[in-house]
Amino acid sequence: MIFGCNSISEKKKSEINERSELKEKVKEENEEWNFKKHLDNEIEYPLKKLNRKPISELKSETLRIWRFPGGGAVFEQMLEFNKSNSELTFHSYLIEDFEYEKENQLSKLNFSKKISEKRIISELKSIISDSEFIETEDSEKYCEPFLGCADVYLVEFTNGNKTNKFIINHNFEKCDNKKADNSKKIFKIMNEII
Repeated sequence: MIFGCNSISEKKKSEINERSELKEKVKEENEEWNFKKHLDNEIEYPLKKLNRKPISELKSETLRIWRFPGGGAVFEQMLEFNKSNSELTFHSYLIEDFEYEKENQLSKLNFSKKISEKRIISELKSIISDSEFIETEDSEKYCEPFLGCADVYLVEFTNGNKTNKFIINHNFEKCDNKKADNSKKIFKIMNEII
């Protein structure tokens, strides 16, 4: 724990260190850190900013692909596909810490764009029409996990009744597990669009 104030007494510093050490010990004893839950928390801000409901509240078949760039990027991206009206929208947004930056280059990262490319829309329809798609699991269940600094994708899908969320790691395109095919297609589409 780091504090930037010099006015903290030695006694207070000692108490803070003790609390910090206790929290770390409790954290280690608790369950393993849940990365998917962390990503769920990360999308709360852009949902508000983009004026979107959480996926669990949607009644029509909707696919969202959230891209979290590795390496400390100041922006994130989301592709949203609504099957009922074939609407495909790409959103790019500054992360909360940089929302009020005035630099011209950064402001260009805030935009939404409709995508009308029929091939991509057709492929997304095909992917989410697969009856097993709603059961897709994190890419680590199918292939070797990726360790390192790279993009991570959180995929959310609802068929109007049931919702599923799973994570795709960056090295996924080399995976040869048949159960990973739809996820690989999503990964490829997202990389085409960006």
